[in-house]
Amino acid sequence: MDLCDPVSIILVTAGSRGQSLLFRYPFLPPCQTERREKEIPKNRFALGKVEENTDTRNFSGIKDGHLIGFSDSTLANILSPKSDACGTKFELKVDEVLFVGHPTLAHERHDHEFKRNDSSSRKDDVIMKLFNVVFVLQASVEPSVVHCYHDLSKRIAIALKHEEIRYSN
Repeated sequence: MDLCDPVSIILVTAGSRGQSLLFRYPFLPPCQTERREKEIPKNRFALGKVEENTDTRNFSGIKDGHLIGFSDSTLANILSPKSDACGTKFELKVDEVLFVGHPTLAHERHDHEFKRNDSSSRKDDVIMKLFNVVFVLQASVEPSVVHCYHDLSKRIAIALKHEEIRYSN
């Protein structure tokens, strides 16, 4: 695998029902992600199973060209920033993994307008506030490559927002 190639591509959204991961490439079968989640203790104060010769770098990171150790809910939480951070470069480094994106507001409305519209609409309606197209890279990638993936993420976000506006009108 080339150092410049993305390890994964992820689309997350945040809205009236919280954060959710809509798309993840390459797809990991549920058995692989469930096995990793079972290894993590449910009680945050509980200690996990200690095994001999455990390589802590493989707990969350890149292994054999795949992103491992991150559940879908964890990715949705860490890749969905607050509305204030939308429209700017998103860059997050966790161990040997670099997440690069450009979070974008789905609509240019303020939070008080969302609240007002939420109270007048049906409770079943789902309002998407923001989305983020994220490229997952190896942390050792050159800054120029990071800039290119950020630019690509921004262009995809502009196209998705345009289609969202076009469809809603």
